[in-house]
Amino acid sequence: MVRALLIELVTPGRFHCGQGFPFVHGLLSGDDANDWSSRWLRFGVDPAVQLKRDEHGVGLNDEDLDTLCVALREPPATHVLLSHHPAESLVQAIRAAAPGAALAVLDAPASGGSVPALPVLAPLESAVRAWLCASAAPSKDESSDRLVAVSHPDYGFEVANEAAREMAPFLFILAGAGCTYRRPLKKSAFFAARSDPSLPERWGCSFCHEAGGGDVSEKARRTDGLSDPMELLGNQLHGIARSYRRGATPLRLRVLSAAVTSSPAAFVRLVSAVQLPPVRFLVDYRADFIARRHAALKEALRLLGEMGHSLDICLVGVESFSAVQLDRYHKGFGPEAILEALRVLRALEREFPTNFGFREYGGLSTILYDPWARLADVALNLAVVDHFRLEELCGKLLTSRLRLNEGLPLTRIARAEGLLREAYEDPLLDTARRNFYPDDLPWRFKDPRLEALNQLTTRLPYDPQLESDRLYSRLASWGRASGLSEIARAARLCASAAASSVALSPDELLARASSAEPVEAEKRASAPPASATVAADFFDFSWEYALFAAGRKPVIKVEDGVPPEAQREIEADLRRRHPGITVRFRTRGWDGGETSELFAGLRAAEVDEAVELTELREHETDPALIQEALSRTGVLLGYPACCASAYATSPHSLLTSNEWLRVERRVEHMAPVEPELHPLATNYVPCRLDCRATLEIARLLAATRGRSEPASLFEMPTLLLLNRPGEFATLEPLGPVVEEIPGVTYRLPYRCLQVKTADSRREALISGDTLVIEPGLVIVLAGERELAHFALDAFLWWTERVFHREFWRACVRELAAPPEGGDPQASRARAPVHHATHDEAPAAEPDEAAAASSEAPSRPSEAAEAGRLVLGRVLRLMAARRPALLQGFKVVALEVRERTASEELVVTLSKGTRSLEVCLFPLSSMSQPAFLRGKRYGLAYSSATPLSGEGDERLLGVILAAFERHLR
Repeated sequence: MVRALLIELVTPGRFHCGQGFPFVHGLLSGDDANDWSSRWLRFGVDPAVQLKRDEHGVGLNDEDLDTLCVALREPPATHVLLSHHPAESLVQAIRAAAPGAALAVLDAPASGGSVPALPVLAPLESAVRAWLCASAAPSKDESSDRLVAVSHPDYGFEVANEAAREMAPFLFILAGAGCTYRRPLKKSAFFAARSDPSLPERWGCSFCHEAGGGDVSEKARRTDGLSDPMELLGNQLHGIARSYRRGATPLRLRVLSAAVTSSPAAFVRLVSAVQLPPVRFLVDYRADFIARRHAALKEALRLLGEMGHSLDICLVGVESFSAVQLDRYHKGFGPEAILEALRVLRALEREFPTNFGFREYGGLSTILYDPWARLADVALNLAVVDHFRLEELCGKLLTSRLRLNEGLPLTRIARAEGLLREAYEDPLLDTARRNFYPDDLPWRFKDPRLEALNQLTTRLPYDPQLESDRLYSRLASWGRASGLSEIARAARLCASAAASSVALSPDELLARASSAEPVEAEKRASAPPASATVAADFFDFSWEYALFAAGRKPVIKVEDGVPPEAQREIEADLRRRHPGITVRFRTRGWDGGETSELFAGLRAAEVDEAVELTELREHETDPALIQEALSRTGVLLGYPACCASAYATSPHSLLTSNEWLRVERRVEHMAPVEPELHPLATNYVPCRLDCRATLEIARLLAATRGRSEPASLFEMPTLLLLNRPGEFATLEPLGPVVEEIPGVTYRLPYRCLQVKTADSRREALISGDTLVIEPGLVIVLAGERELAHFALDAFLWWTERVFHREFWRACVRELAAPPEGGDPQASRARAPVHHATHDEAPAAEPDEAAAASSEAPSRPSEAAEAGRLVLGRVLRLMAARRPALLQGFKVVALEVRERTASEELVVTLSKGTRSLEVCLFPLSSMSQPAFLRGKRYGLAYSSATPLSGEGDERLLGVILAAFERHLR
């Protein structure tokens, strides 16, 4: 007689469970020849709690142990099978409750920690039968012996504790090889440069055990005793329909099968043949497959939606936005493929909002740190995530670290280069233990400056389990005081580490980063030059005035960046040079105060029209009218009609930065560019880099006034600083460009001819002798010593060629995409600074209340509805990715509420008998006093009970910060 108890230890919100349990359960329940029975208990276990234990392995708390012991005794269990290696305390409890029971672990990788030595069953039918002391199974080859070949898998698990009860139910589908990607290792420059004969010829991703060492033949794909993975999939779907105990929450099915990702249509046909409850199918996709399967995914989503099912793409393995790291990870694609995948994912999300997602179940999987990582790699990853607002999609970015295990190609290289270590000095770097994985091999960085950076960034995300950690508390205090987001603080830490030539301790690095002045990218240029110099330069060197004097520019516009006193001197000189000229000043308001702009021209009507059109652009909301005004203004300012029209129809996010528009024009132009169309030679962005009208203007000015710069200067490579308008460095090549990693890394020996920037890296550009050019990265070297790096904030413009064209094209497309859930014309908000003021909201005046009640209900404005969508997405992400932030609250309602002065977003949270109503409103409306203040929005709350401790206050702060960060 066999009474088996299957103990499954699952991680709420993650994908760690007993994948083989349905097949063992089906084997035991469906064998009529023996007196066998099976019971399957599912316990939810928080891995963060495991990190605090003094023992390795997975344990249960006292309450869960009591539940387990009851199940072990009634009826007495003869066999106990666990999904993960247990802690010693769990083993002792099992043996005390069921002294004679045989214990084993199902197909769990061996752990390097000190855990009880238990038998580990291979996922084979014969192995399970032998463990049960039954008669030996008939001899089979391994493919037909595998557990997944069991005819009737049984999915009848029982929820055993509150954590498992609260989590959305999920199961795994195992249908053949999960990934068929294999590629010769020598195609990776990292491995090609290290001739290790022990390395296999082919592999998948170099950090993945499932990749294996050989080819994936058709025979290998069709394993597990069935002729086709789709038969395996169908068998398991029918088992779920037959045995799964339906609950109120839709079932999530994590499908591990390359057959599904390669053929979505065949998968949908199979699903349509099974009577299933509403299911959310979760599938993994390589980033480079997503764009290739775009059309097939669209059709699959349409058909799944008609059946009441949905599809989520989870754990897209992007790993890094650094091309050098992607090469080391043997991914087989570059960062441009990731950005293209994002574009497709967002398009599918817009088209299928009710039955497609890619955010909730993992988003983009990353590996920020590995033994060979450079500070420039870290900086680039942080810059891409921040620039394209990917922080919530890369939820584990700051804690992500390469896990090395025996047998991996990267492990062999790390051991050969002396980068393995005996143990972690900082237990938080043991990310395997923090994430419920078997222990990995500790390693160190080749560049020791990253050690402290890694220790600090892994403590940046909110984690209530770390509140007693000293460094965590200091980082949190810095965040509250500065208002900087996690990514911004990580970037500041990285910049401080790069500024030091020696490794700093975590305390030293934190002190430097938190006390440093804002990085140059966040500061305006230093004090403006003397007004007399500005005025003189305007007439002697200004492209604007030269074009006006040549009769090709109806209206002059002097931007608000010129000091008012200089504008007055320019006005006086214009009146002396051109009697009767019309001059108008326009006051422009913005967040930092008021500035003025000067307009001048020989015909008053044209000057007045330019002023009126400028005013209209700032207040108009109709995109068509804005484009028309932009185009006409450009013509009045002397730009060719084709260029003015192209500028007017450019995406709004590109209009805020001429530098990014210049990048867009350069990457769309394959041929060499005429020197006269160099960015320093024109005062506007041409429609194309072969625009004849712009070339005519440039040559006309060169002929009438002489060149202000040598002609050869425009032929030189120029480093345009993308976050500092008008700042650049002109470089003279001192030798040919050397391609180190094909298509990835180029080296350019140079000397600096001129630099115009206040950036702190100015001296590095002057002192350096070599540029290393990678997708999104420019590294400045002196000899082989790194002096500085530019991560997504500099573009090398050269009339001869474009480096990494596809990467920059993907960046422009991503930057030009409309903001998610918001107005395409809206600018992106920065992280707020919180100021707590505990004021009560004033009651409405009687006459205001009466007026409000007499009006018919109106629909929310587009801006309010967009805000509601953004806030809803923020709350869903918090619940799915960081449930601890919600402090046990659940979202009950989310609505737009109209007040006299504004529309407010109101979310109602509940926990037990407590109800908390949170209101977000524009600060410009001042509709009520704010408990917390961001940059654009305030937050207030009304509640029957007061806030309960720092946890509730932190929750409100996170809601406001995340909302403003996502509301672009």
